[in-house]
Amino acid sequence: MYLYVEPVGFTHSPSSNESKNALYTIDISADIIISAPNGTQLASIIDMPVVKVTSHQKNTELSLLLTLSQIIPFPVGDYDIKYVVKDKPSGRTFNIIKEITITR
Repeated sequence: MYLYVEPVGFTHSPSSNESKNALYTIDISADIIISAPNGTQLASIIDMPVVKVTSHQKNTELSLLLTLSQIIPFPVGDYDIKYVVKDKPSGRTFNIIKEITITR
């Protein structure tokens, strides 16, 4: 399963290289929580690294592809997937909740 995300308002963490050039890092991670419709948590991935980019520019656009795959598929049924996307330098988060149905 893939979720395409274009976050806005993310933070740049300033740093520099050996030549003292200004650099800016974007560092985003995510939690993915799979639950039954009644709220029972079935599985989770916590603090998964999504992107860490260092640039000479303060990038203002970014796209993310959050990927979820399973070795053993869930049984047929309805599930809720909650993505908690984290801007690590600022500590800010936003949630995306998707309802899915798995069929044969």
